[in-house]
Amino acid sequence: MNADVSNAIRIALLKEGMLLAPTYGFKSECLFAAAKRSLSLNSNFVHFNCVNSANFAQLFPRGFPIAVIENILMKSNADSLVHLEQCFSKNAILNNVAKHTEPHKYVDFTLPSVKNVVVEAMDTKICSLVPFAPHWFEATSLECLPSNVPHAARYSIEFIDSVCYYAERVKRLKQIILSGKIVSDSGVSDFVSVSSNSRSLDDSSFIKPGAETVWKSFALVAPLSSAPVRGGILDCEWYALRFKVASVFSLCMLSFLGDKSYNHKHTREMAKSIINTLF
Repeated sequence: MNADVSNAIRIALLKEGMLLAPTYGFKSECLFAAAKRSLSLNSNFVHFNCVNSANFAQLFPRGFPIAVIENILMKSNADSLVHLEQCFSKNAILNNVAKHTEPHKYVDFTLPSVKNVVVEAMDTKICSLVPFAPHWFEATSLECLPSNVPHAARYSIEFIDSVCYYAERVKRLKQIILSGKIVSDSGVSDFVSVSSNSRSLDDSSFIKPGAETVWKSFALVAPLSSAPVRGGILDCEWYALRFKVASVFSLCMLSFLGDKSYNHKHTREMAKSIINTLF
């Protein structure tokens, strides 16, 4: 079985496993059997029945259930990253600011904060795991096996680092925007020519090129991301932020295991309360 076919079968089995996990859980042998049975009925995998046990062992060296769990974690991280990019990317924030450059509009516009980033990230993460909640204690027990701990830690660290990345950028961008508003209010943006042909058919989404250009120029003034070492000295803020986000995430996952409320409302409320205290 060549590498391309093996990879295609592996991906297809993991997709089937994710769909079947809410029904069979993660420790039942029925999960793998059901995934195999479902894939064998797929006309795109006509040679699937020729795959032997040795091939499956190579595809999932640490077992099929943990592979499904890690695929779920990877997808939940990706979903969170997409959501954070949509809400808190530099362009998304600056476009909103450009729409509110007039003083009377700016009063009604609130810049996003670190707190908003962490709340949205935790909410998205919890939402992506809700379908698997009844069996997630099984997933956690498998993650705690010595052979799986490094991989579980990696996915957690990736999520925490993504949250901190956007939190840092939002914090620094907010500082730059508040400084730039003084210049914007002075009328500097009026010096930038505005083409009459650039107006969108939808006036509600129209952003003046002049305002957008001015705000984006302010975003280039200072770096938006940080590093663990700054000027040869450890950046305590960098480590403190990651410690706080990791603490919130750990408590959310613990609460998630025992939360029986609808859509894990209690875990979400607890997360917001902790975030309001820490941030």
